[in-house]
Amino acid sequence: MIEGAERVLPVLAFQLDSLEVRLEAERRDAPPKLVAITNEIIVGTDELGPRLDLLHRNILKYGTISNRLANAVPLKGIIRRA
Repeated sequence: MIEGAERVLPVLAFQLDSLEVRLEAERRDAPPKLVAITNEIIVGTDELGPRLDLLHRNILKYGTISNRLANAVPLKGIIRRA
């Protein structure tokens, strides 16, 4: 997700000071399987809320790993300011 953000930041002319991603996976034991992944993207920025939403959509849309995960397991997440 961080790599996806690095890719879209210049395209969106999005200014940030920091970026942190927290992931949490829910696992089923029998049979073993991931059933959900939740992400929280924490951005140090002065950008306005709609720009945060735009960044989040672009990270999810163009992120290679997040796209692959979303095809295999429900991927839910939020973006917020630090």
